[in-house]
Amino acid sequence: MNARLAALLLASACALAATAYAQDAAPASDAPAADSAAPTRHAHVTFKQADANHDGKLTREEAQAMPWVYKHFDEIDSNHDGYITRDELRAARRAEREKRAQRHPNPPPAADPTASPAQ
Repeated sequence: MNARLAALLLASACALAATAYAQDAAPASDAPAADSAAPTRHAHVTFKQADANHDGKLTREEAQAMPWVYKHFDEIDSNHDGYITRDELRAARRAEREKRAQRHPNPPPAADPTASPAQ
């Protein structure tokens, strides 16, 4: 009985270690979801990773690493020079957040449940 329990515990420990290793080994994707407007800091990191030749701007090909940027490339490229700069990306993200805020305004704050009823 003890040998079975020891074998079961050993197998469980190995499976747990393999799962943890697989999670560490899997590459993390910093690309935003297709239509999300990720925070600028996150976009900057992704921009830097997508900028394969490190020239500070993204070509349409480099933008493929960022699905939302690739999908909206022509809109983001405000001066239509065929490249997206960090400033153009920041402006596009800001505009997207503002558009979203207009479509979905914040609801009024919830009533304070600890407040006494109005009399």
